[in-house]
This record gives sequence, structure tokens and C-alpha cells, in this order.
Amino acid sequence: MGRFIRALMNGGALDGARILPQARLDEMMAPNSATPAGYLGLVFFGTKVAGHDSIGHAGGMIHFSSDLTIFPEQGIGIFVSRDGIGEINAPKELKDALKELNEIPDPTTVIAERFLPKVPETADAHATTFSSDASVAGIYHTSRRAESSWERLSDDLLSQLVVKNDSAGNVRLFPATVPFLEYDMLKRVERNLYEGRIFGRMAFMDDVGSESYFAAPAIRLQRVPWSLDVRWIGPAFVMSAAVALMTLLAWPVGALWRRWRKRRWSHDSGDRRKFLAVRLVLFIDVVVIIAAAVLLSMRFIDPRILDDALDPLLVVLYSLAWLGVFGAILTVWAATLFWRKGVGSRWSRIYHSLIAASSVMIAWFFVTFHIAGTTLNY
Repeated sequence: MGRFIRALMNGGALDGARILPQARLDEMMAPNSATPAGYLGLVFFGTKVAGHDSIGHAGGMIHFSSDLTIFPEQGIGIFVSRDGIGEINAPKELKDALKELNEIPDPTTVIAERFLPKVPETADAHATTFSSDASVAGIYHTSRRAESSWERLSDDLLSQLVVKNDSAGNVRLFPATVPFLEYDMLKRVERNLYEGRIFGRMAFMDDVGSESYFAAPAIRLQRVPWSLDVRWIGPAFVMSAAVALMTLLAWPVGALWRRWRKRRWSHDSGDRRKFLAVRLVLFIDVVVIIAAAVLLSMRFIDPRILDDALDPLLVVLYSLAWLGVFGAILTVWAATLFWRKGVGSRWSRIYHSLIAASSVMIAWFFVTFHIAGTTLNY
């Protein structure tokens, strides 16, 4: 890697041998979609480290992560590679490992701060009022996310970040699903420019059209539309799932009570069949919810399960989810008929309306996040 870095800093040649034409290398390193936080070239990222212009590429997989950084003006290149979290299988171990990983100082930044010339901070970084940055607050999701498969559930919904300003003008990021846990803190460098531990330098772009966003060389934090905001979807879905589960748990209790009282829920056999069908729809919904939760947990514990062997289980999950989606129509139809015919008590009819609303919410959730899926590609 040292020889590779030397070849890059020498315009594509090393020890008298040309590896790549200078023009091609310049083209690869040319800025594209540049922002105050940096730019993305062809393979190469351009940004600032400790105030100095740098270019390189960083990334990671399950088993390792690496970072290559070149400081062209100083003629210095740094390459760091370290083990990943591939052998960690328990969620607690994973949480502890990520905590430890985030506490490790970034070697490239430490080296640059120690050995490269000190770059003075801008006067703007010490400002005490930040009215121009007040619009950054909101809820965001990353531009690297799945939208056409069941992975949207984790990549989009569960990964949303709430952005807040603090009194010092910095930006703090919190997982929307765990709002008391700070994910990252972006220190204010200057107006609409921040730097954090996880995302690095990020520029808040508020003059590029109707929708503002945070931009880093290789990723964006985009605002979440209200229709996908986990802050209302989460409670609504949990309440709907609770209604379905409580209805199923109360079903045998109610049946025994009616048997003891020698009373039928309705003397109309058609109404009783509708009553039974509604409960079966809820049973399918609960089975799908539990199966999706187990699949999601297994995906986080061991991503290696995401291979072809999973396809038959996905087909079953998709089929059941679609039954739940179309079953929601049946629950609405049954509730409407019960009101029209005056079946059961008023409280019973109100409860069936609540069941219908819950099944519709669950069906919308299944379709929107592709738990009722149509593809085995993800």
C-alpha cells in the first residue's frame, strides 16, 4: 500500500514505470458535486483533515475497515486497516464493540494534527449566535438506503436520525427510535459546515432548491417526509399491533365466557363467520410481525444469513403479509356491516372499528416497507 500511495502522489508512475496515465488519474481525482465538506471524484473522496486538503477512500465490510488518505501538498500518505466485528454474534457484544470503536481516535486525524502544520481556526467558529443555522433541525435519513425491498425497514425507518442544535452552535444527532442516545456530535467549523466522528465533515446545503440536506463527499442526510417519519409511524404501528395481539389473547377468554353464559356472539351464522375471519386476519398479521422481527434481529446479529437459502422463508413471509394486506379490506367490510345491521353491542361495534383501523395501519406498514414484498433481490 505504501508503494501504491507513492504511485498516486507521483502522478501514476513509480520507479520509472507508469501504472496509469497522468490525465486519467487527474480525471479520477477531479471534483464532482463539490460542497464545502468536500467532493466525490471517481473512486476518490476529497475533503479536509485537520484543516488540510486530502484525497483518498475509506470503507468497511463485516470483517475489516480501511482508510487511505493522501495529503498532496505535504507529500504524505497514510493507510490504516483494522479488524471489524465479524466474530461478534450477541447484540450486547456488538453494542460494546461499537462503543469502543467510536472511542478510538482516528489515526489519520491524530497524525495530521501532530505532524502537519497547524491550520488556524476561522473566526466564525467562535461565534456565539447561529441564527443562520437554525433551520438544520429536523429528522433525516441517509441517501444510502434500500427503498425497494424489505431492507427498507432497517435502512430507512429504523435508521432515521433526529438533528438538534445545541447552545454552542453544534449539531447533535440522535436515533429517532432511541431519542435519549446520542449518535454523533457535529462540531461547528463555520456557517453551515460541521465535523463529526462518524460522518466526518458535513455541509448543510440550504440554497440548492426546495429541500435542504447535509452533504458529505460520499453520503447525504436527507430530510424524511412526514409520511415516513418513524416518530408517528412507530407509535401507530405498535398500538395497532397491540390491538391485534390483545384481541387474539382475549378471543378464547370471550369464547369461554359466552359458552358459560350459553350465549352466542350472534345468532346469524354469517356474522359469526365474519367474526372468525377478522380474528384469522389478525392472527396472520401477528405471525408476520413476529417473523419480520425475528428476521430483522437475525440480520443484525449475523448478516451472513442474507443469502439464497433465505429465499423460501421470504416467499412464505411475503405470502402471509399479502394475505394480511387483503385481509384488512375484510376487517373494514365486516365492521361496516356490523354497524349497519346493529350486530353485537355498541362497544363491540366500536371495538371492531378499532380492529379495522389497526389492520389497515398494519397493511399500510407491510406494503410501504415491503414486508409484503415482490422481490428476492435486496
